[in-house]
Amino acid sequence: MVNQQQIREAQRLASFAVLHRNAPAWEEAKRLYAVAIGRTLH
Repeated sequence: MVNQQQIREAQRLASFAVLHRNAPAWEEAKRLYAVAIGRTLH
């Protein structure tokens, strides 16, 4: 089950991370995206 709300949040966080060169935010965005699509990314 794909959670569209979580995907939007992950995309927002990812764009923030790229804009600010923020590695921890990028890692969090990847984690959120993995949760949203229902699996873990390695």
